[in-house]
Amino acid sequence: MPARGKAYNSTLPRLRYLYFVHPRVYLGAGLSYSEVRNDRGSRFGGIAGEFALGYDIPTDGWARAFIELSVSQPAIPTRAHTSVLGPTVALTFGVGL
Repeated sequence: MPARGKAYNSTLPRLRYLYFVHPRVYLGAGLSYSEVRNDRGSRFGGIAGEFALGYDIPTDGWARAFIELSVSQPAIPTRAHTSVLGPTVALTFGVGL
């Protein structure tokens, strides 16, 4: 089994379609431009496919809160000297309007 280390991922912009399977639970799929690098020197810059499972937390005000588990897989490099790395997994909590 390979050794695990730190990895850094930044994404901007992200285009995602959300489908609510229940009034509070949603599934999402989309594409993003991602930069990924790890502590072993591997880098990726390019298009990544994304999948998400989220929960829209009920609130009493005008703001909305959510928790989301997402998986992103680097797929199409747009820079020279990049390698396609394995998937990244993120657990996100957010607040929006």
